[in-house]
Amino acid sequence: MRKFLFAATALSGLLAFAGSASAADPVVESAPAYDWTGPYLGVQGGYGWGEVDGSTAISDTHNIDDFSGILDNANGYLIGGTLGYNYQMDNIVIGLEADVSYSTINDEFVDPEPEWRTDLDWIATVRPRIGFAMDNFLPFITGGLAIGDMTLEAFDNFAPGDPPSKDSNTMIGWTIGAGLEVAVTENLSVKAEYNYVDFGKEDFDLRDNAFFGVENRDMDIHLVKFGVNWQF
Repeated sequence: MRKFLFAATALSGLLAFAGSASAADPVVESAPAYDWTGPYLGVQGGYGWGEVDGSTAISDTHNIDDFSGILDNANGYLIGGTLGYNYQMDNIVIGLEADVSYSTINDEFVDPEPEWRTDLDWIATVRPRIGFAMDNFLPFITGGLAIGDMTLEAFDNFAPGDPPSKDSNTMIGWTIGAGLEVAVTENLSVKAEYNYVDFGKEDFDLRDNAFFGVENRDMDIHLVKFGVNWQF
């Protein structure tokens, strides 16, 4: 009987010890996946290059069609801001993003007689985007509306006293692209993105100088952008 009581007491003590040891073990929980849902603000910068195409619609004295290979090597930098919103469903992230950037993208052609210069003064886009979240990594595709302000300026180098002829237009086109965004903290992410932009054709009236006429222009550019976003 005493052996039974001793064994029962020992077993009870062993179970109590095991229970206390198990309770003292740390509980390991897996970290939750990053949640991309929410609005965000950001800054961005990058580089653009492309071509400016067009022809003379109305010719007074000089016809830009008389010159080959002009205005075909536009390039420059851009810097601006971003505003957007993401909504995550499992691994799928859908969102809407808008950005606007100041641009130095330009192209110019100088002949011994006339000179033309095209400037893309600013560019803005409004784009849905869809991505596949892999925790804090978000590869995405995007596309939508592109708007830009283009200025065409012409000079008559044989009449340096004459003022340059200039006209500006708001160009409306489309864009498509892809990129990768990486969350580095709970609220901060960095991204790299490529966009192809095709602007529609517009007429530019340069007849305030009798040497020129009405030119139409279309710009196609490639943009590589890098940005930092703050989710709140």
